[in-house]
Amino acid sequence: MELKSVTLDYSALLKDTYRIMSILNFRIRDNVKKDGYLQPCVNVQRDNSFAAGFAYNPENLVGSKTDTSRYFRHSILHMSISLYSIASKQKDTTFESYEEAKSIVVHELTHYLQQTNNIPYIEATDNNRTEYISQPSEFEAHSVGCYYFLEKYNRKELKRITNLKMPVKEKCKLIINQYWRIIYPNSGVVFLSDNK
Repeated sequence: MELKSVTLDYSALLKDTYRIMSILNFRIRDNVKKDGYLQPCVNVQRDNSFAAGFAYNPENLVGSKTDTSRYFRHSILHMSISLYSIASKQKDTTFESYEEAKSIVVHELTHYLQQTNNIPYIEATDNNRTEYISQPSEFEAHSVGCYYFLEKYNRKELKRITNLKMPVKEKCKLIINQYWRIIYPNSGVVFLSDNK
């Protein structure tokens, strides 16, 4: 796998991730301050996808991926060329695509910061979208990424949802559904709910 180091100012996205996780009451792992430098890299093998993820291997991770006290010696955020070029504004695109790309980075930064884990982890397939997103770690990451997207793309709708008198978890489901309605208009929603 060929990796290319990139210059992406993720510091604002990391601050937004901390802020939104705090708003939604999602715990940040205790040892995050022990982490080494966070380095964004482009994975040139995945150039036609909107994909990102962290490298969880023994060389840069102390503890396991599911260990709540884990920390990174050296954190590497892998991004596809397509995602990076849009998130860093190197490619001319729509406002919606730009914010979607940044929300995917925020989703991955949530995984980087979160204390939550799930054992066993359920991999995503074409047939298990709700089950996959319902896992604690994915639910948090989707909630934070979708919150970020709505904050930039449709603040009025985000405010309507956050002002509803219901538990935070139910608000998060509505936030995720609203994101899916915008980004994937023909695929339906993730969570069934009476509250549109």
